[in-house]
Amino acid sequence: MGLGKTVVTLTAIDQLIYDRLEIDKVLIVAPKKVAEATWQDEAAKWGHLRHLRISTVLGTEKQRKAALAAQADIYIINRENVPWLVHTLGRSWDFDMVVLDEASSFKNHAAQRFKALKAVRPRVHKVVELTGTPRPNSLLDLWAQIYLLDQGERLGRYITHYRKTYFWPTEYSYEPREGAAEAVEGRIKDIVLSFKAADHLTLPEKIIDDIPVVLDTTAQRIYKKLEKDYLLEVNGETITRTLTVLPKDFGTAEVEAEEPAPESANAQFRSAIWPLYEAAVTAKQWQGGFVPPAEDSMTLVDYGQIKVTNGQQGSRSNSTKLYTIPGAPCRAAANGTVVFAGNLELTGNTVVIDHGCGLRSYLYGLQELSVSKGQTVEKGQAVGALGEELTMDFKLGSRSVNPRLLFQTSGGLFWKEND
Repeated sequence: MGLGKTVVTLTAIDQLIYDRLEIDKVLIVAPKKVAEATWQDEAAKWGHLRHLRISTVLGTEKQRKAALAAQADIYIINRENVPWLVHTLGRSWDFDMVVLDEASSFKNHAAQRFKALKAVRPRVHKVVELTGTPRPNSLLDLWAQIYLLDQGERLGRYITHYRKTYFWPTEYSYEPREGAAEAVEGRIKDIVLSFKAADHLTLPEKIIDDIPVVLDTTAQRIYKKLEKDYLLEVNGETITRTLTVLPKDFGTAEVEAEEPAPESANAQFRSAIWPLYEAAVTAKQWQGGFVPPAEDSMTLVDYGQIKVTNGQQGSRSNSTKLYTIPGAPCRAAANGTVVFAGNLELTGNTVVIDHGCGLRSYLYGLQELSVSKGQTVEKGQAVGALGEELTMDFKLGSRSVNPRLLFQTSGGLFWKEND
């Protein structure tokens, strides 16, 4: 995010269609929120791209079919509708270039979206994949993505051959053989181009300007009394402060249907993370307000939102999912002790920090880890590098709390010593 991959890809598409005459029709597959406007807005911003005709293939089936029938250079669809698209077009498939935005969503070789695209891959002349986290959980994630690029030329035509060559089987999954990462990288380096934000983006230092408001002694004493009692007498007249408690509407969030996780992944997560919900309460370590683990991010699913998939309401989210800048630091929200740091099949690189008094922050989906279990961390300290998405869950014991309250300047968490 932030390195211009969208405009670069659109420029390449423009040249391939109108200058080199190598392709006629492009399909872009993206997350739903990105498919709705990101590519369209980027094309509209640049003079050399405004002539590109873009059709957005979203909405009801009738609307999607109408969008497919429109005359355009580029057709944009969300990834969950890829199986529908392949089934609908059948032998009439005529996209000779496919762009996968957030290609790591095609990492699962057993997913329907991968199988659908694999079926038409021989009819596609060019494939471009964009992602900041090609292997969010493990080296296994690469096979399906690379297959869609080269149809098995570099890592093998079958996942079983890939596993046998580069991995050892374990009780629940597969572990890379010694030197496997280097061997795989060597096989694919001719078709992979990597950029780091730190190498190409120079941003000015953030400036924080705190402007204090000072009350005189009398005003401060009166204000503190009102704050405490919600009742104050002024010139014999009673001033009250009425509190009305209303249910909060957190709203909804459109999410895509996900493939069920294997039982081995769920079992591993339960074994590693669930005991922390009931772990002994330790002494308070945080001071004041907390800081967001990702300094720059876009919210995909917020705490409390009801998740909606294909128009059907599901469960309420007890965590917050963010779209983040790959490679940027993931920060400790407050002082604490690392009680878990490792890779889980279900959540990828995971860090759990105990801040004391039963409050722990659970950070899922990091690109890299830079801390270990038992290490003490300070507020704002990097505990790893962010990937494309970060899921954060703050819990008091086993109960999730709204992290937005913790990020308030004054500290959204109230704490009192027992007498």
